[in-house]
Amino acid sequence: MAIAERQYGTKKTEVRFTAFTSCIGIVSRTGDEVTGVHLSIKNENGELFDAAAIPQVMAALGANYTEVFIIGSIDIWQNPDNGVADAYAELERQVRDGVNEQDFNTYPLGDGTYGGEIEDDRLGPTYV
Repeated sequence: MAIAERQYGTKKTEVRFTAFTSCIGIVSRTGDEVTGVHLSIKNENGELFDAAAIPQVMAALGANYTEVFIIGSIDIWQNPDNGVADAYAELERQVRDGVNEQDFNTYPLGDGTYGGEIEDDRLGPTYV
């Protein structure tokens, strides 16, 4: 089952998201489990993602992840015209702070259907 907008899920070795248009996904690894968080710029009420939502995202990722990446429409989130650039920068900082530098990555890929999996004992992106 794919993780839909504003949802998260954990599975053994891999996760998949529904299609991204302006979304991003955060994928983390804890042991042999992979967690994915699917974030949209706006919620169902049209409210923009903001820093107040970051603790909820971090709680979904868990406190003990050892690898993590952000994938999707990162450029849209970093664009100040879209109203979420500051919140995205803080989100990335907090996600990155959870791991060593070599265990964090970003994949600014735009629209698509993505996920993450453990392969050869490393967490990496998948493309559908």
